[in-house]
Amino acid sequence: MRISKGWFIGLTIFFVLMILVGLIPMDGSTNITLSLVFLLAQIGITVWYLVGRTRPAPYRPSPLWKCPRCQAILIKGSPELASLLGPEKIVGTATCTSCGATFPQSMVYSGIYDVPTDQALLAETTRTASDSDIRRRAVEKLTDQTLLAEIAKTGQDKYICARAVEKLTDQTLLAEIAKTASDSYIRRRAVARLTDQSFDSDIRRRAARLTAQTVLADIAKTASDSDIRRRAVEGLPDQTLLAEIAKTDRDSEVRRQAVARLTDQTILVEIAETDRDSEVRRQAVARLTDQTILAKIAKTAKTASDSYIRRRAVARLTDQTVLADVAKTASDSEVRREAVERLTEVRREAVERLTDQTVLAEIAKTGQDKYICARAVERLTDQTVLAEIAKTDQEGSVRGQAVVRLTDQTVLAEIAKTDLNSYVRSNAVVRLTDQTVLAEIAKIDRDSEVRKQAVEKLTNQTVLAEIARTDHDSKVRGEAAKRLTDQTLLAEIAKTGQEGKEEQQWQSVTMANHTGGDR
Repeated sequence: MRISKGWFIGLTIFFVLMILVGLIPMDGSTNITLSLVFLLAQIGITVWYLVGRTRPAPYRPSPLWKCPRCQAILIKGSPELASLLGPEKIVGTATCTSCGATFPQSMVYSGIYDVPTDQALLAETTRTASDSDIRRRAVEKLTDQTLLAEIAKTGQDKYICARAVEKLTDQTLLAEIAKTASDSYIRRRAVARLTDQSFDSDIRRRAARLTAQTVLADIAKTASDSDIRRRAVEGLPDQTLLAEIAKTDRDSEVRRQAVARLTDQTILVEIAETDRDSEVRRQAVARLTDQTILAKIAKTAKTASDSYIRRRAVARLTDQTVLADVAKTASDSEVRREAVERLTEVRREAVERLTDQTVLAEIAKTGQDKYICARAVERLTDQTVLAEIAKTDQEGSVRGQAVVRLTDQTVLAEIAKTDLNSYVRSNAVVRLTDQTVLAEIAKIDRDSEVRKQAVEKLTNQTVLAEIARTDHDSKVRGEAAKRLTDQTLLAEIAKTGQEGKEEQQWQSVTMANHTGGDR
């Protein structure tokens, strides 16, 4: 049994202290015996430590063994058994899964067939072991970057190759794999690793980023696989390089990916006007923000196939003056129509953000779009302006919206009695609280729904009884009767209703008899 260096130093300090304690005079004498005991102990522990260091380290069995017949690499079931029991005590046989040969377990665990687990042998194991589990364990233990790169480029097992790529951090090796690996999936994984590195410090991270950008730029321009070039472009921030790729790459998907990362408006408009692929042109238009450039694209078209792109340019416009100009001067009728719709949409979005009461009042009173006028009214709080709109606006829906915002009972009463639109009168009645005005409307309004709404707000029992007896609409009479609580008035209405029913029945019988006599 060995003693560790830490234990040796700790015990040495302890024994030295105890020797010193024995040499310190106490009660006029020293304890020489105590010092001698700990001195001998120190000598013993020193000899033990030195002898232990000169002995070779105990053998640590390898978890792998090689079949002596077919040279297949195999995993031991329990490699720790040899340490615990000793190999001679392990009984049974081990069978090679590759050739079927059997060997005594004691020989397998004795170490004579062991495979050293150094890096080169681990790399060989990932390529030659017949058992996939052994190959996977081997690649997990590998750390050598060159060996990992070789496995990634030439390995046959896709999982092993992908795992090797994931363990790589060397930018140059990753770039080489991205360009030369035989499997396209492995090339894509290498490109992904180039833009997804974790480093210990800012300096290392910045250096790695610079290296990665150089590598990605080279891949984006030279890789034969268009998918690899596209993935490399996804990690590029350099606008000059992106512009070059967007204009010159032979694959439209690579160009489109480059355009999606461009911000230079001049380059984007050039691509939007000249690229041979419509999807690339559309992507360029989608990245444009300059209103003058967008208007130019919207108004000028070279071929009929550009109609969609012109409409997309219109959809990106937000300047109302520019939109109005496009709506009037664009050569394509579809573009003109799109501009009108977009102009309306922009105006509607604008009115939603307005809070200035003067501007809102101006829009509400002079606007041509009734939706915009109504939305402006909804944001108004000035009662004088609302009253003016409620009484004078030409559009019933706008007047109705203004009435909803009113609180002045006099103005509401005037509108409820005089407006020609039943929707506006109805909105006014809903806001009214004056019982006299409500009674008047309940009796004289020409629209039964408006009368019914007025009745729903009435509390005067005499007026309700009168309406329940005399209104020519059954729904209005029914609503009035429902709101009555005066028992005398209810009895009177019930009696009047019964007499009316008997008279109606008598008239029906008389008419029937008269008709029968004629025949």
